[in-house]
Amino acid sequence: MAEQLAKQTNGRAHIILLGRNEEAANKIIAGFPKTDSSVPEHEASKYSFVKVDATSMAQVREVAAKLNGELEKVNFIVATTGFLTTRGRDETSEGIDKKLACNFYARFRFIHDLAPLVEKAAEKGETVGVASVLAAGKGGPVELDDLGLVKDFTLGKAASHASTYNDAAMEASTPILSTYFTHSFSV
Repeated sequence: MAEQLAKQTNGRAHIILLGRNEEAANKIIAGFPKTDSSVPEHEASKYSFVKVDATSMAQVREVAAKLNGELEKVNFIVATTGFLTTRGRDETSEGIDKKLACNFYARFRFIHDLAPLVEKAAEKGETVGVASVLAAGKGGPVELDDLGLVKDFTLGKAASHASTYNDAAMEASTPILSTYFTHSFSV
């Protein structure tokens, strides 16, 4: 999605990739179109990478706070964090399963914490949007007495719960902010 945005704007974009793998991010960024020196500075290409372990809510909060301090506004948030493994429940030091941490909690924390910056862009009349790309509509019933799947964890439940949580979070967020929220299906 970042590649497409860079192409559609002919490089007139400020894109920040967040993730674990700086080398992979730099390869992606290297393929983005660059503006030439004739383009005004405020429209010039600006691409960067911020390292974050999305299984750590402390790191997610820290990075979101850093971005809130550095950026004037954000037009788009596209959350695609994920953690795929066939291991059973694998807890972080914060007591959250790593799959649920990446597939839901980190996504929502980033969206929640960066929403004021999206609102600032919306208030200027700019196009804005927030998307979580996972498995829209592929969820199922949740264990209301075990939302973190501590008591009865299965890989299927982790996938189903993360999808349902994303659906619910995007649906609940739309009326709160003047921003378009969507949860997309990724194959």
